Amino acid sequence: MPAAWDVFLSYRHADAEGARRLRDALAAHDLRVWFDETDIPDFAGITEQAREGIAGAKALLAYYSAGYPESRACQWELTQAFVAAQRHGDPRERVLVVNPEPTPDHIAPVELRDAKHLSTRDGAAVARHVRALAEPLGAAGPGPSRWLPSQAVGAPRFVGRLREMWSIHSALHGSDAEMITGSPGPGVAFVTGLGGIGKSLVAGEYALRFGPAHPGGVFWLRAAAVDTRPDDIDRQLRAFGAALGIPVGGADATEVRGALAHAIERRGAPCLWIVDDVPSSVDADVVRGLLAPHPLARTLLTTRSRGYAGLARQVDLGALPADDAYALLTAQRRPEDPEEEQAARALAEDLGRHPQALDVTGAGLKADAGLRSFSGYRRMLASPAEDELELVAELADALPTGHERSVAATLARSIDRLDEPGRDLLRLASLFTARPIPRRFVADVFADADNLGGEPALRRTARAAHAAETHSLADTADRNGALHVHALVSRTIHFREPGSARREQLRGAAVATLMRHLHTSETSGPPAFSTAEALARELTADPRSPTEANLLREVAGLDRWRGDFARAHAMLTVALGALKQTAGADDPDTVSTLLDLCDLEIDRGTRFYGHRYLEEALASRRRTLGDEHPDTLDLWVTHALFVGARGNLPAMRDLLRRVLSEARRVLGDEHRVTLTAQDRLALVLAEERDLDGAIVMHEQILAARRATLGDAHPDTRQSLRNLAETLLAAGDGAGACALYEEAVDTCRRAFGDDDPATVTARSDLASALARAGRLEEAVTLLEDVLAAYRVRLGEEHQFTLALYGNLADTLDANGDRARARALWDHEFAGYRRILGDELPTVGAADQVAAAERMYAGGAIREARKTFKSLLVSMPRKLPAEQPDYLA
Repeated sequence: MPAAWDVFLSYRHADAEGARRLRDALAAHDLRVWFDETDIPDFAGITEQAREGIAGAKALLAYYSAGYPESRACQWELTQAFVAAQRHGDPRERVLVVNPEPTPDHIAPVELRDAKHLSTRDGAAVARHVRALAEPLGAAGPGPSRWLPSQAVGAPRFVGRLREMWSIHSALHGSDAEMITGSPGPGVAFVTGLGGIGKSLVAGEYALRFGPAHPGGVFWLRAAAVDTRPDDIDRQLRAFGAALGIPVGGADATEVRGALAHAIERRGAPCLWIVDDVPSSVDADVVRGLLAPHPLARTLLTTRSRGYAGLARQVDLGALPADDAYALLTAQRRPEDPEEEQAARALAEDLGRHPQALDVTGAGLKADAGLRSFSGYRRMLASPAEDELELVAELADALPTGHERSVAATLARSIDRLDEPGRDLLRLASLFTARPIPRRFVADVFADADNLGGEPALRRTARAAHAAETHSLADTADRNGALHVHALVSRTIHFREPGSARREQLRGAAVATLMRHLHTSETSGPPAFSTAEALARELTADPRSPTEANLLREVAGLDRWRGDFARAHAMLTVALGALKQTAGADDPDTVSTLLDLCDLEIDRGTRFYGHRYLEEALASRRRTLGDEHPDTLDLWVTHALFVGARGNLPAMRDLLRRVLSEARRVLGDEHRVTLTAQDRLALVLAEERDLDGAIVMHEQILAARRATLGDAHPDTRQSLRNLAETLLAAGDGAGACALYEEAVDTCRRAFGDDDPATVTARSDLASALARAGRLEEAVTLLEDVLAAYRVRLGEEHQFTLALYGNLADTLDANGDRARARALWDHEFAGYRRILGDELPTVGAADQVAAAERMYAGGAIREARKTFKSLLVSMPRKLPAEQPDYLA
């Protein structure tokens, strides 16, 4: 029979403009194009006219836009053509694709995604291909001749799952392969996934959409009770036989299957055999007995278990894609404004994009219209006191598959099949709201919780992971084996085991494990422990104990290390509140947190606010330790610094004298606190221009620290630096340079030439040489130090740029203005690049403009000071690593 059309053009009507251009390009080559101008709704089925058009065309050409998969009408057309094309051989010869998108990722089935895609203007190529085809596609068939036990009806709110349905079709209709018996046999596929994820819905929708591939009928067996009532399957098979007019009155189960096989063979048409809800507990032999009785029937099984991978190909259903999840949630009630749309999308994420939860919630929100918003429901869902999902299920209508509405009950059936290690894994995962958890972390927690050795903990983890994955309660999230547990599984555990002693025991072990990890990260840096850090942040969002509060302090310390002072301050404030409530205001950890906050305020340039934390800590130390304790005296020294920072140097000097006198009396001349107080007092004397008095004190401190700590100790080197700077201020450049040369020699002997301490000492010496008037020596040394900075930190690091500025200043003082200007230009251009175009701090853009004006006007020092203050105020622009020697 000759073809009525050369091409059937399938397109979504939202893409009508592009499809018309394609039609015109085809018509220009004298192709007869079936083109429907009717606006068919996205969720409508195929029309009879379209069915006849496909059958009478040589090929179907799909205008496969990103929205094409969302149209049920388009999918009916594509499926009809694909099934019909399979009878002619390779379906890609008859089903052609024009892809207007930049990538093919949205195209299914995979055979079409891998095919060569045509251009919207490539009418000539289509014409050459189609003219080589001799006959029309022909009808795919009317669909299944019958449905047993009853005709399926499409779920009106079904969304997505296009790729999964094509995967099912490929598994069932691929080449024959050795399957269960080891001999060539019919197609068999499993649809697996978490309870409520939509396995039965996908099976039913596949049977409807791909019905023409199974004209012999669809047989639907419910297998949920096969492990407890084996005769239930026999009952259903007998019902099939009766419906087909087969006398099965006195036949046993084997004879009934034989009679059904004979009936299928006699009809001679392929059919679909669906076995729904196979329990996880049945063994492979039982599953083999559930397969279709004849090769003409292809078997599709749904199950929560992934334990049948050795029997057939598995199509695993995960969470819905974000857009599909949003569409399902809002199918019965649309958000009223952009804010509510954003809340609805966030709510879909809160529900883990789980179809049953989305459908139940959407129906409940429909019933709640005018009473509760999407954002209001999100707030109630977050409440730990009551399971809002179970409450809203009471308002929801019946689910499409007839399954129970309770999400918790659906998931609990799988959870109850786990042994204790598997449940422990879920209990641990429930602490982290669906964040992937490294298996090694799970093993460490198990070891800590139950005092296990390394190997037993690893074996317990492997067993737990296998059980959870087998029952579709967990997935391997990445190539490193991290485990992902769905948010609703965690939620079910939370509400099923309120106040569970075992869950709390695992929580305590998790805190201890994370504390160890984050302590380790102090030596290698947070980037190497990003997963542990993320888990710690989540676990300590609401700290319940001093241990959890201290873990939160560790996380805050990482933020402070990076320069994210605002985030560190917020977390330290939470930790302080938790410690005051759980440990008391005078607990050492509470006082330490107050001091952390004080130091943080200094770091971010708000020293004044830090004083209140210091005064609170000092009052606690005086109450608990007394005025003569070293820790109390140490805080008095810090208190004096705050007094001086307010501009009252005389008061600071007098307070330091009193503290120094008390420390000498109680602790002795060489105690750390005594020397610290003396050091701060010497700095005050230098500030007040009592340089001789300051020099005497610095010499005493340096001698004491050399005697007790050695030349290479950081405190000793700082004392040497303080003395040298005071000598420079007093005009003794030679004495200062001699001290810095000594420091360089000390560091070289102790640490080597390339150590950060040695680099810092050489930089200090170069600065001293310049200030002492030895400019040529200073330039030579600064160039050498700059080369070391560039190698170690990179050209664009802010500390490297600052050294460019130091060298430029020295060259300028030495009369080399031209070279100095080039280095200044390099320094300030680098500052602008570090800051970038996006300046989140209020007024930062104005400050940058002011600094640039200062620089253009020759106010180099003022411009540099402004740029550096901007870099400190915007820590996100700072490099990840800031070595101590450059801080």
